[in-house]
Amino acid sequence: MINDYYLAGIIDGEASFVIVFKKDKRYRTGIHVITRFTLPQKNKQLLEEIKRYLGMGRIYWHSRDRLWYFEITSYRELYELTTRICPKLILKRNKCLKMHKILEYILSGKHLTRDGLFKIMKVWAAPETGANPR
Repeated sequence: MINDYYLAGIIDGEASFVIVFKKDKRYRTGIHVITRFTLPQKNKQLLEEIKRYLGMGRIYWHSRDRLWYFEITSYRELYELTTRICPKLILKRNKCLKMHKILEYILSGKHLTRDGLFKIMKVWAAPETGANPR
């Protein structure tokens, strides 16, 4: 039976919170902020249960890794997930909280200015996330 604590354990062990800063002239700041949560598993059924439990995300097969992936890319859905799961995490709590803060900036439109974008980059590139600010 899936619950938030079981899910937090899986996330601590297997999942990734990713933010990519992609140069794109179509955006006002010239940068597109891409957020992603991924959870790889060999067991597709487990990912389907997680998807059903959360009511969001998508599942796809990655042939090179030979794994199934559960993925969330929507800013709003990621914000909902981080609100719900960050307090229950142990190993990835700091990274989750940083993602949550960045999603707050994005959802309030602060990422649409260069100053706001630099704040987001600064939060994400902090040493404890291990993130590469691309």
